[in-house]
Amino acid sequence: MKPVLKGLFLVSLVPLQTHVLSLLPVRVPLDMVLVAAYYQGYFHGKVRGMAVGAGLGLLTDILSGELLRSQMFLTTLTGY
Repeated sequence: MKPVLKGLFLVSLVPLQTHVLSLLPVRVPLDMVLVAAYYQGYFHGKVRGMAVGAGLGLLTDILSGELLRSQMFLTTLTGY
């Protein structure tokens, strides 16, 4: 059950970043996906950080409509 909750939390970072942070009166240039990938890579190892970065980066690419694999590459490197 614990890995499922962690996965749901990580996936919920993408809408949190795009919708909730945009409602704040002060613009906060915080990329929650990069923070999560860095945290996973720093505290749980390179492979896990790269996997989380690749997954969340791909999800961000799909939902944003940008070029596919641009965020995926960036967050994978950050997780490493």
